[in-house]
Amino acid sequence: MKREFLKTLELSDEAIEKIMSENGKDVEAEKEKAQTKETELSTANGTIKSLQDAVKKFDGVDIEKLKGDVKTWETKYNNDISELKLHSALNTAIVAAGAKNAKLVKAALDMSKIKLDGESPIGLSEQLEALKKSDSYLFADTAANASGSTGMAQGGGGTPDMSKLSDEEYYAKVFETKK
Repeated sequence: MKREFLKTLELSDEAIEKIMSENGKDVEAEKEKAQTKETELSTANGTIKSLQDAVKKFDGVDIEKLKGDVKTWETKYNNDISELKLHSALNTAIVAAGAKNAKLVKAALDMSKIKLDGESPIGLSEQLEALKKSDSYLFADTAANASGSTGMAQGGGGTPDMSKLSDEEYYAKVFETKK
């Protein structure tokens, strides 16, 4: 609104001043609203631009192929974990059975007949028993160990077989002979 227009309406200078002041307040309020909307628009445009840039990074990426790759890796991971669990359970069971060399015993097993049920291998005990009968040299002499043989000569005489002594017995014997 212009002062000249108000003067043509034959208003007093005081009335024109009040009208102009009030009009100025309205204009400033509208300028503020416009500035706020401009800021919002600028922020929205910036967000849109950054999202478009982010989408461009994935332009040409085959989502279905990625999903397939993830599925493949997940399957491989699960198979590897299952295999590790099986071999760990086998090693534990083989050592518990008194094997001298777990690798040799494992090589003699038919792995296709062994499955893992939770934490214990199924089909292993039968094969271990058969191996103990056919290839007993792969296993420690469980009869001697069960009778309490420590490798020490019985009756107090003779020289003990040092390779069959426990660490405590070995060191006791070594330090005893030096006295």
